[in-house]
Amino acid sequence: MSKKEDLMKVFGEAEVRSDFKSPVKPLITQAELQFRDDLVPNNVSKKQTTAFPPDSDENPNDTKNSESNPPSVESRHKSGKKKQKLSKVLYNIFSDRTFCKMLNSFVFCMAVNCFEYFYLINTKNIQTRGAIGKIFGIIVIFIFMFSVRLKPKHIGIPLEPVPILKGLKRALIFSCAIVPAYLFDIIVVLIKGGSPHLIVFAYDQPKSLSGTVDWIANILLLLVINALSAFMLEVLFRGIIYRMGKTKFGFGQTTFIISLFYALWYLMIPLSKITKASLARILPLCIFYFVLEFFISIKLCLCTRASGSVWLAIFDHFIFTASTSIIRVLDNSVGASNYIDVNKYWRYLVFQIVSFILCYIYYKKKMLLRKKVKKASKSHSRVIYDSFADLTPTDVSRMKTERFDEHEKSEKHRLDALREAEETESP
Repeated sequence: MSKKEDLMKVFGEAEVRSDFKSPVKPLITQAELQFRDDLVPNNVSKKQTTAFPPDSDENPNDTKNSESNPPSVESRHKSGKKKQKLSKVLYNIFSDRTFCKMLNSFVFCMAVNCFEYFYLINTKNIQTRGAIGKIFGIIVIFIFMFSVRLKPKHIGIPLEPVPILKGLKRALIFSCAIVPAYLFDIIVVLIKGGSPHLIVFAYDQPKSLSGTVDWIANILLLLVINALSAFMLEVLFRGIIYRMGKTKFGFGQTTFIISLFYALWYLMIPLSKITKASLARILPLCIFYFVLEFFISIKLCLCTRASGSVWLAIFDHFIFTASTSIIRVLDNSVGASNYIDVNKYWRYLVFQIVSFILCYIYYKKKMLLRKKVKKASKSHSRVIYDSFADLTPTDVSRMKTERFDEHEKSEKHRLDALREAEETESP
């Protein structure tokens, strides 16, 4: 006797459909409908019981005819829900333990940075500013890694040569933004009727390319300081804080939090001049630095997600800070003794806009490639990749594992279907 005949004996012939091998739930009778309507309390609107419509032709969604749910109660409920939405999100973020760890890491390093900027460093040597804080931050990072037994690859800085060289190569491509940035600066000086002049700076003192050994030592020291700054900041923000927040909040919220921290960090540069300039001059500078660094942080987070490591962000940060601080465009018409780089903020903005466009193209390309890999692993289809070098060993192994698991699952379903068919046809 087949399984279908057994079901017919138990549930009746009308209750068993021919195309399914499972019993169908009997239809709800009118008595049950009336019984369920009687159970609905008076303070619940008929809109919630549309699955069991009444006998009358009255529209259950019409709030005018519904006396059990006044519009005032519903409107108050909706308005209260809108008001509580933002506060609930903020409460969930600030009460989260992961966010507290991220905030503590930032506040601790920020306190050292503020102490150095306001009490230890002479404002004349702006290029050497932050060296003590960066060295201290690197020491704190290594102590943190040792205490929780983290390896460098766990925070996005693998020591293998392949990811380092890939990050350097991509950062050099992004550094092409130097050309339009300095061209824009020169054009602005020419429009103003000035005489543009490129000059190499070391410790805010102009030197020619035929300078002394001291000039070379100053340039090398300046490069080392910028390298320490780029390494410390990117490992802290895009390494530790980014890895802590990404698994809890996702990429979008983590990028916003990190960008906010990063912009607040760089506010120390304009705020350190508060004793020598008026508030009317410092406030626009603070707004510019906040917006610019927030924008830069978003770009560096995209670089980190696309490349899978922090090396690209480190090299991009280093190239930007080193190039813009060493090479400057001056206007000789205002006097050679002034050495004022009046258009440097516009140069920073143009540099980052062009660099962000290149970074976004790279990011979209990597995300599209990962979607192709994921789709190929699910559909067992063969995909012609743009560059096999873009596929990491992790992507290849994950693709193979997903294909094997999918094959085993489909084979199991096929065997179960054959076994069920044999049991059904057997007498």
